[in-house]
Amino acid sequence: MQTALLKLLEGAKEHRPAAARAIGALAPVMPRPEALFKALGKASRSTAMLDAMADALGALPSPLPEAVVREARAVLDAASDDQDSAVRAAVDRAASLLKDH
Repeated sequence: MQTALLKLLEGAKEHRPAAARAIGALAPVMPRPEALFKALGKASRSTAMLDAMADALGALPSPLPEAVVREARAVLDAASDDQDSAVRAAVDRAASLLKDH
């Protein structure tokens, strides 16, 4: 399911918001949520991917597992210097969920 949702994030624009929400719903039931964040890091940098990350971060219980924080920060650090202002805004939204970690 994870693979199909990640492909939808890179597919048709109209499917991306639903895929991001579905990834957020999937995160808390995954035995190793850090694997989801690692997979998101391998996806193309896009607002949809970063929105999915924010949805997943918001859905996980606090405190976030350290492995999740590490993977999420790596993705956000890589995307933070993107030239696209929408991507940078999405980075800021996701990063705000890591502020206390």
